[in-house]
Amino acid sequence: TLLLIYLAWVWGGWAAAAGQSIFAIFAGRTFAAANPAELQTVRFIAIGLLFLSLGVYLFGKKISRTLEILETFAVFLILAVLIMLAIAFAPASLWITMLASIVTPAALPKGIDATTLGSIIGYTGFASGMNFMLINYYRDHGYGMGHKVGFFSGLIGGQKQTVLPSGITFRESEKNSKTWKRWFRFLMVDQWIVFFIGAMIGMFIPSVMVVALAITPGAAEPTSANMPVYASMELGKRVAWLFPVVLVLGALILWKTQTTLLEMLVRNTTDTAIAVSPRLRAWIGDDPRKFYYLVAVILIVFISWVIHQALPTQLLQYSANMANLASIIYPLVLIYLNSKLPKPARASWWSYVVLIANVLFFGFFFANFLALQLTGQPLVKF
Repeated sequence: TLLLIYLAWVWGGWAAAAGQSIFAIFAGRTFAAANPAELQTVRFIAIGLLFLSLGVYLFGKKISRTLEILETFAVFLILAVLIMLAIAFAPASLWITMLASIVTPAALPKGIDATTLGSIIGYTGFASGMNFMLINYYRDHGYGMGHKVGFFSGLIGGQKQTVLPSGITFRESEKNSKTWKRWFRFLMVDQWIVFFIGAMIGMFIPSVMVVALAITPGAAEPTSANMPVYASMELGKRVAWLFPVVLVLGALILWKTQTTLLEMLVRNTTDTAIAVSPRLRAWIGDDPRKFYYLVAVILIVFISWVIHQALPTQLLQYSANMANLASIIYPLVLIYLNSKLPKPARASWWSYVVLIANVLFFGFFFANFLALQLTGQPLVKF
């Protein structure tokens, strides 16, 4: 499972795209892909943002709580601004079309590239497979039996904190079953009301705004090179001061996402190493921070190299398509792990059907992407 996490999240595309936005703030335009010096500047900014993310991880009794505070502030700010911009610039007819499209079956856009299609599906695939990796955030918050396992603490404001090499399950009893059901209802609210509805709003609002901008007469054509700064460029044509404002907002969105993904890489690597290596557990004693921050620096150095291998949008596309691979494997892992849980905590039989359906659905798009990369031709053209 750790290999899948690396395949999906080690690309650094979010940091690279944020670097592109920051470059545009100072240059007044996006970088010229044919200009090596400008492209290198974008990449240096991206590397600086990765180290800024590391700075966030240094603080707090619980690193997860520090990230939660950052996420909450950023999400409310970003959504508020995006909603106002979308209302101001997207016509009512487009909003109606967007709402209708949620429930209206339609063919895929003719001629859409398999990599682009796979990346669109892939970020949904993230929710269908990679969300399994969020479980240690629940642990760090102390949900369920997590309060008995430990948490990752910051270097500043934190303390030594033991993290057990494996989780703890509860004994089967009527009292524990009732307690589990209360926790499960809480998780359902978190996943379906907070995460799912929030994710839908977060996808549809920017999409409506960008479509409205793209169909405006005289608008530039969206491309893989200009996509991270497209909205700011088009809005800047209408209201000049929106150009830097939206660039800052976009950079915040991208950096926030990269900060979360990098931390998930670090914490899952640390968790896995603690679980499998008695020698490492002896070295860190009761302080997993020794290994946590070492892993963080190593990953930042490696991602800094990866960032130099492709354009920002291409890195994001590769990352998203790797999430489809995870959606093939993680559902099978979940089926296995579910069988090891106490009976009151096991998922219903129909959950297996949904998980297998996920494997088939996302597996098709990954196979299509892989065929394109290996042979130059997708399995299915649209």
